[in-house]
Amino acid sequence: MQPFEVRYLDVQWRDPDTVIKLEASREPLELERLGSGWAVQTLTFPSLGHYIGIRVTSKKLKHTPYFLLADGRREMMLPLNVPGTEDIWWIQKGEWHQNTKRYLSELYRTAGRVELIIQEQSLTIENNTSNFSVSELEYYLNDFKNSLWMLILDNESAAHAQIEKEAPGVFDHDVLKLFSSFVDSVESLIKKPNMVLNEVQSRRPARSVRPVMKTFREIVTHPNAKLLTSRAYSESYDTAENRYIHHAVNRFIYVMKSLLRVLSAQDVLLDKRLAQEKKWLDTYANQAKKRIDPSVFDNEIQAIKRNIEDLQKQLSDILYNTTFQYDPRPECLKKYDDSYVVEVGECYGKRRGQYFVKKLNGEDFRKKYETYLVLVFPENLDVSDVEYILKKYPIKISGILSKHKNFNSKNVEYFEICFSEVKSIEVLPPKELIRLEKRKDELELTDWVEPLTLQELQERDIEANVVRRKLRKYATLKNDIFYFSKSISSLLNRIKPIQDFFIANKIKTQHSCPNSMTFVQDPAYASAKSHFRKISSINGIDESIIASLVLIDSIGLVNISNLYEKWCLIKIINILVNVYGFETSNDWQRTLIDSVLKSRTDIEIQMKSEIRQQRIILTYEKTLSSGKRPDFVLDLFSKKYINDKNKWFFNGEVKFRLVLDAKFRGDVSEDVINRLVDQLYFDAESVNGGKDYSEGGTNQVFIIHPSRSVIDSRTSPLEWGNSCDYGQANSVRHCYGSIFLSPTLSESDTTDNLQRLFGMFLQKHSHILMESGGKRLFWHNMCCVGCGNSDHKSLAVTLSPTKSGSDRWIIECKRCGVRTIKTICVSCHNEIFKNGPKWTYHRTRAEQTSNVVCPECETFL
Repeated sequence: MQPFEVRYLDVQWRDPDTVIKLEASREPLELERLGSGWAVQTLTFPSLGHYIGIRVTSKKLKHTPYFLLADGRREMMLPLNVPGTEDIWWIQKGEWHQNTKRYLSELYRTAGRVELIIQEQSLTIENNTSNFSVSELEYYLNDFKNSLWMLILDNESAAHAQIEKEAPGVFDHDVLKLFSSFVDSVESLIKKPNMVLNEVQSRRPARSVRPVMKTFREIVTHPNAKLLTSRAYSESYDTAENRYIHHAVNRFIYVMKSLLRVLSAQDVLLDKRLAQEKKWLDTYANQAKKRIDPSVFDNEIQAIKRNIEDLQKQLSDILYNTTFQYDPRPECLKKYDDSYVVEVGECYGKRRGQYFVKKLNGEDFRKKYETYLVLVFPENLDVSDVEYILKKYPIKISGILSKHKNFNSKNVEYFEICFSEVKSIEVLPPKELIRLEKRKDELELTDWVEPLTLQELQERDIEANVVRRKLRKYATLKNDIFYFSKSISSLLNRIKPIQDFFIANKIKTQHSCPNSMTFVQDPAYASAKSHFRKISSINGIDESIIASLVLIDSIGLVNISNLYEKWCLIKIINILVNVYGFETSNDWQRTLIDSVLKSRTDIEIQMKSEIRQQRIILTYEKTLSSGKRPDFVLDLFSKKYINDKNKWFFNGEVKFRLVLDAKFRGDVSEDVINRLVDQLYFDAESVNGGKDYSEGGTNQVFIIHPSRSVIDSRTSPLEWGNSCDYGQANSVRHCYGSIFLSPTLSESDTTDNLQRLFGMFLQKHSHILMESGGKRLFWHNMCCVGCGNSDHKSLAVTLSPTKSGSDRWIIECKRCGVRTIKTICVSCHNEIFKNGPKWTYHRTRAEQTSNVVCPECETFL
């Protein structure tokens, strides 16, 4: 057990010594063991003024907690007693501000690192800033609640497909009829409600008295009294049956109000989306010119130069550590001291250190001599570690060499340049670098503005059609929202007088339905009970889930970082289910709500996609074999396909893991984000504080953060290039990076960034299986990155080979219009996906965004 806990506090004072109210955040902040002490990450909210409070959990307080200042002085903390309890919270004691009636605390206003001593142990508070306003934080909390409701109740979710007939989604015309029928039932019920007669005593005229013991006493003491106490009866509607119906009405009203709130939030979000898409259409639909990003263009130049410098250093180190000896090979007897400029290609057969020469001194050797040339390095000169990059650049190689003819196994004559000693290897600038530097001068004269290429014009038109489809879809959704909102408001207006009836007649509530014949014999009661039970079963929502949602709706002061994790979890599930069509397992709603309300770890949600023959296990706070606990782990299981005698089979499954960690930060820099990513991906031996979430480099690792424009050194000219890093550059190969995902209304489009990441993960592990002969499609499990469509009828997958004969697939979605091209890199044959300007996650060229840079070899083609 930890000796203390840390939470955010909202405190109201009467005076400096009297606390009126103290509210603590629902979840404590996570404490991390740091040597002999502890550390905690906190956030400042200057506009809210919440305190950082510490409560000692052990029975005995060893000393007054204090801040240990840089000069060694101690600053004692202020104890706060929670009214009505024995709990004591400790906060920083600042200056008392009479006008606002509160202590001013630097901890909620200033970012930095402070050290506390509590229970004789050190606690380091790393205070980060948040640039969220009060209204943005309120929207954030409401969006979390609304998103949870929407995810559970959404009728379009593929998760509900199996139960749709028995329990249709909420936003459905048949369900509206069910709601209306319930209101009809309770309206009929209160016209003649069930009641009981309760015996009471009342004053009546003497001649109509039904005497009780008190009556006789009154006659004795007041023999001439005109009014005496009499036995009487009163009608009471507070029956077990009515209590249950009252409970049902309250639940119904709560659900209706929640749905109305969700619909209103969806309507606001749709308005935002409509405005964004219309703005894009107005700006780009007829665009004929583009502005090239100078920083991305310059980064391409610098990337090539860095690669040349790195290769030059590696080659120099290899030469320095190589001792050349006498070469006894016959072809090396006649030697020259000479140098050549060469561009090498693939290895010559399986011979180490021998390469085809594409160009010799700038000329195409095969074209000029109608045969080929092989470059042979000395036997003890090993360049295999730099082989992949050596092929990308021209090199000037000097040393002792021999030149001669030779014959291959087919008796075809070819030539060899055989080095017995290499004195130097100089990496020369490639033509692409020379072209880029010249092109930079040209672009500066045009202010970096250029006409769109033919391919870019085609992509513009494709994207415009996608946007127009979205606008039509959004307009339809808005009409649906208006209709359902109007219908639900009408139902609320009808049922409010019914609730007033129960309150006016002092009818209590009970959630259990009594075993009464009234629900059998009375048609109104039977109908109300039946309809309420049907409503309670919609999409599998039972009474306990509704009760949990009521509790979640009551959340006020929260641990913002913890809430961000839960908000991200909802967005992750929403994209996997409602976009990419994975079906959740039974009772997933309860699992999801448990992850929100309970402090548990290793919470699993099972998903599957039958059409793609894939399944996912999403784990919240999964404990890795190292004991580390990232926020989210996605384990994707795909079939292992085998071709045997021109027939396809699958044998078992292959697992691929994507690790995500939510980092709620305010104003952070690119360096801070990169440092966080490195600490999560690499182990402690490679990086200080490394957590090795990659488990030795086998997992992809990404952090999720809410900070826009965090990337200063852009490598992508695409829209997401200044806020997201998909690991598209710097030899990262999409292994790790950072994704911008913000919960504020002004950033409502950021879920596309997460959808793009999942698209990258799924595309990488999808399959296209060919029939025998390799010319016809047999089966595939590809999906559209834009809308998640994987239906073979509306997702066309067509083979369109490249000029060199390599496989090139065109994947066109008839549902949303997004067009994907799956091809291979001409240099390293790595798979590449071109998803258009919105959904491409690879690095693209600054001049032409349709030209993708291979993430594996980073060849700038």
